[in-house]
Amino acid sequence: MENMLSKMKNNKNIVMLAVFCAIVLLAIIIGSVVLKAGVVAVCILVILQAAIAALMHQAELWAHGLAVLVELIAGIITSNVVLTLMCILVYVAATYLLESVSAGENR
Repeated sequence: MENMLSKMKNNKNIVMLAVFCAIVLLAIIIGSVVLKAGVVAVCILVILQAAIAALMHQAELWAHGLAVLVELIAGIITSNVVLTLMCILVYVAATYLLESVSAGENR
């Protein structure tokens, strides 16, 4: 029974990772094709968001809110609101994935 529970936990993590990868791929495609931003620039933004999420995933909720707010203000100032919202989606997805995986390891 414990073996089955551990397999289900691993499958949940794999599904969450696949969903995160799909979100990242969608953000890159939308950013480069629809918004006509450079592919390299969009990929760097996505990698930067994942790195920030990895560094801050155990921070308090207000710190995440502050990071998202600063990013949103920067997007409004530079008139790239849609690209900024996609990056915020990547940040939230990465943070959720990291929190879920680390919470599963602590149980």
